Amino acid sequence: MDARTPTATRAAWQTTIRWFLASLPAAPLAVLPHEAGHYIVYWLIGVPDLRFYPMAVGWTNIPFRTAIAAGDLAGAAVIAPIWGVASAHLAGPIVTYLVVAGCCYGCARWKPYPLFVSLAYLSQYRIEIGARHSVGELLGTPIPDSVVFDELQFSYLTDVPVALPVGFGLAVLAVSGIWLFRFFPPGQKIIAIPAMVVGLVSSAVLYAGVIAPWFRP
Repeated sequence: MDARTPTATRAAWQTTIRWFLASLPAAPLAVLPHEAGHYIVYWLIGVPDLRFYPMAVGWTNIPFRTAIAAGDLAGAAVIAPIWGVASAHLAGPIVTYLVVAGCCYGCARWKPYPLFVSLAYLSQYRIEIGARHSVGELLGTPIPDSVVFDELQFSYLTDVPVALPVGFGLAVLAVSGIWLFRFFPPGQKIIAIPAMVVGLVSSAVLYAGVIAPWFRP
């Protein structure tokens, strides 16, 4: 046992460092494709004053939202096609699901790679707010109207129950999450998972708090 201890310790450190470092690029790789999905559809439908930010897509949507809130669908449609805007809201999640599918394919096609696993998990963290909203609706305590997310915006514009896109997202998370779990190193999951979580938190904090503000006007 003593003869193997230095080797086991070295292997544990190697696993920790590998999963931590591989998780650091996950935040931009999760956020940017998602926002690009929104941007491309908005660009295709020609919304006014379209802008791409590191963590969001902006356009002059206040007149559109005001018209929708007032029930003036014809006035809103003059600014931008309603189904086009709804599709733009849904495009981000769709791109996220494609990223997750790509990560799953990467793990299956090549050797298990920590970046694929960490990226797939972080990409889907956004569904947490949708799950909280759906549970809140069932309990009669929905989240405040000031908290918005893509599936809810899509539901507002289409009258499709928000539970449908949120439920789909949760199903994708369950299936991919269970399937990707196998790619954590056998016998070292208790090391790799915390290292990945710390790496993902660090990635999100650095991207949202340091990197993204540099590029936002």
